[in-house]
Amino acid sequence: MTFTCLTYLGYDDLEGPFPLYEKYLNTVRVYKLIDYTAQYWSQHAAISGIDREVAQAIFETFESEERRMTIEKYKNYFDAPCNKTALHFIAEGGLLHLFLQDGTIAEM
Repeated sequence: MTFTCLTYLGYDDLEGPFPLYEKYLNTVRVYKLIDYTAQYWSQHAAISGIDREVAQAIFETFESEERRMTIEKYKNYFDAPCNKTALHFIAEGGLLHLFLQDGTIAEM
């Protein structure tokens, strides 16, 4: 389920400057699980655990600043400003200890 969420969050339509509210609404209609995946991807990762492949997928998904801003908007239903790094998303999702256990962050 973690890869499904990260794949969803990695769609090209979510790259680029954050859309106007109308595009936000259209994206929510097209990608019906976008709000869910933005909100709960980290819980799925915490349940399934973090291996090297999952860690790489997380960093790739959150590599782009514009994508991080867009994901944060969907997570907070368009209302939140965002100036977060990939590490912020990992820590906010309660996953930092999983990355530190196997040294994944240090190696990436």
